[in-house]
Amino acid sequence: MAPTQAFVALLVAVAMGAAQAQASIILFDDTVASGTTSLPWYETTETTIVHSGTAALSASNGQFVFTNSSGWNVGNDYWLEAWVNTSTSTMSSVYLKLSYAAQTAISFLNRNVPTSYWLDGVKVASGTRGVTTDSDTHTWQLLRIDLTQITYTSWPYQLHQFDPATDLVTEVAFVASISNLLLDDVRLVSSDEATVWSNVPEPASIVVLALCLLPVLKRRPHPNRVPSICRRIVHCKENTI
Repeated sequence: MAPTQAFVALLVAVAMGAAQAQASIILFDDTVASGTTSLPWYETTETTIVHSGTAALSASNGQFVFTNSSGWNVGNDYWLEAWVNTSTSTMSSVYLKLSYAAQTAISFLNRNVPTSYWLDGVKVASGTRGVTTDSDTHTWQLLRIDLTQITYTSWPYQLHQFDPATDLVTEVAFVASISNLLLDDVRLVSSDEATVWSNVPEPASIVVLALCLLPVLKRRPHPNRVPSICRRIVHCKENTI
């Protein structure tokens, strides 16, 4: 295999690996996953504004609720991730309620103990109503939550920490401040994926870059061509957005 072909094959392999590594425990991807139940009185299907595929979920009653009567044995996949957006230009706040073992509807909020979310790879401290999305309906944001954060439960408050090795998750609920919140591609991923893939380009972007570089790499290298090569890559990427 020629060096140019090998380089392009490597980029495509990385892109395919990125897509496959994201597959962990899926709760929603166009439809609710097998073994998972969503409560229809909390959400409706959205087909106009989607992150991927053909459908997302819209909060019609301020919540998205996913249940599993047998419980999810998450193991190492104890990071919950979802892509969030809004159907209008009004910002919405969102937070997680988690039910597992003997604990019911534990709210991941910054009350009594610090709670953090990751929004587009940036760590954000939760407020009393969670974290706030942006107001751009054309932008989907990646929301991630570490389920092993220490939280308070019941009254009087008692410290409790989710143990992914022994605690079965029975319900996952996203609570929105207003009913314009959209949700898509909901899944549980491992801590390694949550850390590594937050900084990796999407697979489609890698393939586009490979196609842009292909004609450039076939040329004989010349020091004076470096600026023109840079311009070609930028121009190619701009035309594919």
